[in-house]
Amino acid sequence: MNRLVSVNLEGVRPDRLPPVRAEGPVRALFLTGSFLGFGTYHRQLLQYAGCRDDLDAVHIELRTGTWAKALGKSIRPLDRGIDQHAFRHLLMWRWVIRRWLRGPLPVDRFDVVHVLTEGSALAICDFAGRSATAFAVNIDATAAQAIRDFGYHRWAMGPMLAAQRRIFDAADLVVGRNAWALESIEDDFGVSPERRLLARNSMHPGPRSRLDTPPRQPDEPLRVAFVGNAWIRKGGPELVRLHQQRWADRAELHVFSAEAPPDASARNVVWHGRVAREELLGEYLPSMDIFVMPTREDMHPWAILEALACGLPVVSSRLAGIPEMVRHGENGLLCEPGDMAAIGEAVAALLEDPVRCHEMGRAARRHVETAYDPDVMFGGLMDRLVALGRTVRERGPRDGPGGPSR
Repeated sequence: MNRLVSVNLEGVRPDRLPPVRAEGPVRALFLTGSFLGFGTYHRQLLQYAGCRDDLDAVHIELRTGTWAKALGKSIRPLDRGIDQHAFRHLLMWRWVIRRWLRGPLPVDRFDVVHVLTEGSALAICDFAGRSATAFAVNIDATAAQAIRDFGYHRWAMGPMLAAQRRIFDAADLVVGRNAWALESIEDDFGVSPERRLLARNSMHPGPRSRLDTPPRQPDEPLRVAFVGNAWIRKGGPELVRLHQQRWADRAELHVFSAEAPPDASARNVVWHGRVAREELLGEYLPSMDIFVMPTREDMHPWAILEALACGLPVVSSRLAGIPEMVRHGENGLLCEPGDMAAIGEAVAALLEDPVRCHEMGRAARRHVETAYDPDVMFGGLMDRLVALGRTVRERGPRDGPGGPSR
């Protein structure tokens, strides 16, 4: 059950917390950053914890105030980690959460604490091994992957890399929202299998999909969709240029982005701006034919998963966790990041074959149904948190950070 759902400390009082005595359902605290795509995951944590009789859950949605936003703000044009944006964010939340767990949210009122993401989790190092509480950290990428896969500067990411090592050593469980992140947890940080768990971004496909209607006729223009508020990072401007150069006369490009500046001179481009998720999934995406996201930096984008669930083949970058979702040649096509010529060829191949698009869309929806079932992913996560909570009740405080068996 969900005992309390709060934004920061709103409504947090001693009488609204789980009982002091460690008995009955496992007492769980969820500290969840809800910015960007994490909001959907946060809602699923609420849903699946709320239907468990063996959990007594408190959910704190982490929101930054004005001062915190200023401290953690990115500095342009510095990038690739030079501005220490992620590390400053980590230190800020360490100070805040450490104060909470020593005060209004006393750590000993909980058997297990789940933190999403590791960018807010440094405070667990101040409590792990010093209390009878287990800690789970939920991640979608590591600093080692930012260096290796996204080109971040190694020296600039050094502080974040060291902090993550401390976090992962202290955690009883590291939860990966994609298998790519868990590979780094194993290879770069040496986290043992019994302390790793996959709980992907996942969803139930909705009732409507592109498969509800037959493939378009060869002479009908197809609809190409782009979804993403990070307009530049996800390759939006390059996609529009590619469309104008190659497909403007045979395909409509539909842009769903709050950051995309509408260009009235662009032929056959529909600028939708920001669209509510329910409307996007229930109305717009099921009416499209192809989804394209030529992103240069992403982990495991919700927009791709949603497009697949709506029965669309996806053209995107062979990057991070995307190949887990897009199986090249089966439910979409993958290209090297930044290779817009290859993106152009891939989209052109699908535009010329509406029947292939339809079959790939069928495979896309089937893949979501089998590999991204939230009942399996979040049910497994809740099972694991309950088991951790019961274990610490029997174990008591550990000998030190990471425990004697690490």
